[in-house]
Amino acid sequence: MIRVALAVALAAALLSASLPAIDSAASERTDARLDADVENFGRAVDDLASREDPVPGDAPGARRIVEIRISERSWADAPASATIRPVRGGRAGVIVAVAVDGRSPERRRLGGVPVSVPSGRIDLRGPGRHRLVLTLERREGSPAVVVRRART
Repeated sequence: MIRVALAVALAAALLSASLPAIDSAASERTDARLDADVENFGRAVDDLASREDPVPGDAPGARRIVEIRISERSWADAPASATIRPVRGGRAGVIVAVAVDGRSPERRRLGGVPVSVPSGRIDLRGPGRHRLVLTLERREGSPAVVVRRART
């Protein structure tokens, strides 16, 4: 009976000692996956602008569909969220702010062309795959990449 109690106590001590490392690994894994998704989003913005011709806003044209995966808390993943908004002041680019495991959001500026988000910003908060549609449209005489949520 004493051996069982000691084994349980030892197992509990080892588990409690390893939990911070498990949480850290989950945060790093989620951070790396989101970083890759954000890089892919930035490449899609630049690729669309460099390879396609802009069209009027009501005409169908070239587009790219990008997914950003937001995970929920598990042993392997930390909770996360992301926000996408255009750079203010009419400058080129888009700001993607990513927060992992309750930390302050890390902001990254992507894209070398003007970016428009018709809704002002896109919040990616719930777990799952969030699909974004990128189109190149002519806005006020200049080409701009327009980012919208994909219709499900």
